[in-house]
Amino acid sequence: MTAETQKKLSDLARTLGFLTTFAGVFFLVISLFSLLTLLVLQATGDSGPIPAGDKYALFLTISSILISISAVIIGIKLIKQQDIGRKLFNGFTVIVIALAWGKYTYKQYEIAKSYANIPAELAAQSKGIELGDAMTVFILPFILIIAALLLNLKK
Repeated sequence: MTAETQKKLSDLARTLGFLTTFAGVFFLVISLFSLLTLLVLQATGDSGPIPAGDKYALFLTISSILISISAVIIGIKLIKQQDIGRKLFNGFTVIVIALAWGKYTYKQYEIAKSYANIPAELAAQSKGIELGDAMTVFILPFILIIAALLLNLKK
């Protein structure tokens, strides 16, 4: 492999590192505000057990915080050109895709369960994939896999 190709791969890793770090910090801030909102809502409500919907939201928020922190760490390692950053990015890709599909499956299950109680015409009109679900389940995995493949090209 030529020196120019190696330089391009090195620049790709650094660029991906900056993007991953930026996304990690951005989503960490959003996730922390979401957690704060959930905690405030729980504190102002009755002191009973957390409803199932709130447990799901709490799980999503905590997993988002952990993923965001991981993204920041992985991004910094990629910026520093550490090989462990590439390996962590590969694992990060698998985990994010698995969580995205798990969230999508659970959400579709809950939607189908709630449609059982409404008229068939209304249910048919309101079904479909939302833009956020399409991004999370179909487009994001594609982007992450392409990035991981580019990071793992032979040096």
